Amino acid sequence: DYKKESFKLLEKSKKQFASKEYKDAYGTAGQALRLFLSYENKLNKEITNDEIIDYLRKNKKGHKEIKECFDLCSLVEFAKYEANKKDYDKIVSHIEKIIR
Repeated sequence: DYKKESFKLLEKSKKQFASKEYKDAYGTAGQALRLFLSYENKLNKEITNDEIIDYLRKNKKGHKEIKECFDLCSLVEFAKYEANKKDYDKIVSHIEKIIR
C-alpha cells in the first residue's frame, strides 16, 4: 500500500528532523512525496522530482505546492539552504494533505 509506505517515510523523516539529521529529514520527506505521486498517478516507477512536475503540468494537475516542497527539500538536501522548523513543518503539512 503506497499510501501507508508514504506515511511511514514521513514519520521516519520527522524522527530524523527531531534528531537534527536535517538533510536526511528533508530527503526522506521528498522521497515520501515522490513515492506517493508516482503510484497515485499510475507511473509506478522511480522518477525524479522534475519528471513528476512535468507529468502533473502536462496533465493539468495542481503542481505548485508540490514543486515548492521538492524545491525546499532539494535545497536543504544539497546544502544550499539552511534547514529550519518553519519550512520543514510547512513541507510536512503539505505532504500529509496531499497523501490524504
